[in-house]
Amino acid sequence: MHIKKVPVVSLEIKAYTRLQCMLGCLHYKCNPMCPPSCLDTARTKELINSYEYANIYFDNIEFDNKFDLAQKRKAFQVKLLEEECRLKSEGNFYALCFFSGACLMCDDDICNLNECKRPSAGRMAVCATGIDIMKLCESVLKLPEGQSISYWKPLFAKSHFKEFNDRYLCLGLIFY
Repeated sequence: MHIKKVPVVSLEIKAYTRLQCMLGCLHYKCNPMCPPSCLDTARTKELINSYEYANIYFDNIEFDNKFDLAQKRKAFQVKLLEEECRLKSEGNFYALCFFSGACLMCDDDICNLNECKRPSAGRMAVCATGIDIMKLCESVLKLPEGQSISYWKPLFAKSHFKEFNDRYLCLGLIFY
C-alpha cells in the first residue's frame, strides 16, 4: 500500500462526481454509506474542508473474480480503519477515513439501507464524497490513466472498460 500526505485544499470536490454513483454503480441505494443515504456533497465538502490534511492510501491490486475482489477490498478497508485508529492514538482525535468503493464491513445479509449496523467500522465511499477521483489520481498521485480508470470499472453494472477486468485501484483517504 502506498501513502501520500496532501493538504486538503489540493482536493477538488465537485457535485457531478456523484453521478458516477447514480448512473450505474451497483451499490447505489443498496448501502447506507453510499448515495443517496450518505451525506450529500455540500455537507461532505464542509466536513472535509474542516480538516487540514489527508493521507491518500492506494494500491493497484489484481483479482481473479468478484469474490476475490471483494475480499481484497475488505482487507484494504480494514487496514484503513487501523490507520485511522493509529492517527487517533497519536492525537488526531477527529481522524476520519473514507473507503475505496462501497463499505464492505458488514455481510450482505446484515447490511441495512436504513441505518449502519456497525457505525464504529462503516465509512462512506470516497466516490460518494464528491472528491474528483480522476483528478486526484492523475494530478495529485500522478498515476497513469489506466490505473485511475480501473477504480471505476468493477463498480458498474455494464463495463465500459473491459481491458481492466483483472485490476482495481484500491483508494482511500484519511482526513486529520
